[in-house]
Amino acid sequence: MTETCKTNGGPSSPAPAGSEDQMKIEAPPKPYGLDKIPAGREVFFLVHGEYNVTLARGYSQPAVGIESWHREYAMLPAFEQVKRIWVVVNDTEDNLLFVTSIAADKSVRRRCRISNWGVQPVTKWKMLWEQKYTYPILSEETRRWYDKQFEASHHFQEFPTPSEVYKLKKFGAQKPECRFYPQIDWHW
Repeated sequence: MTETCKTNGGPSSPAPAGSEDQMKIEAPPKPYGLDKIPAGREVFFLVHGEYNVTLARGYSQPAVGIESWHREYAMLPAFEQVKRIWVVVNDTEDNLLFVTSIAADKSVRRRCRISNWGVQPVTKWKMLWEQKYTYPILSEETRRWYDKQFEASHHFQEFPTPSEVYKLKKFGAQKPECRFYPQIDWHW
């Protein structure tokens, strides 16, 4: 419904374009951990929220955390220069908004690979992998080969498109809690 202004006895007219009632555009929230990504970094982890950034950082891994993707993030230096983004989600969290927002932006989606093996195990394994296989003499080609091996071992996949709703739900939906030990009635 359009708000109107009344003039001296005349017909009502629409509110002026600069009125306070118009919606204000707010900047998206700053991604967590963005300040720790060095300039020129070619690969890093993108995770859901601040807590998961803390987990990844605990294993010395470069990570950025967001609640949902905003197109303005693509203009940030870290996202402009990155060649590969490893998106890792925990299946114990509701990540549907997170993954669908990334899928909606083709420019970032094409550089992303996604895994639902969990932030803590994937980043810990990456840290151990780097300790074992990182040497200063490795060529860029060899590093890329190791990254592909890492992706394969943790079941990273191409990021689903917005039309692949079933895949987005697979990565975004929270899994129901399961019990490893059945309830036993000890009273016979």
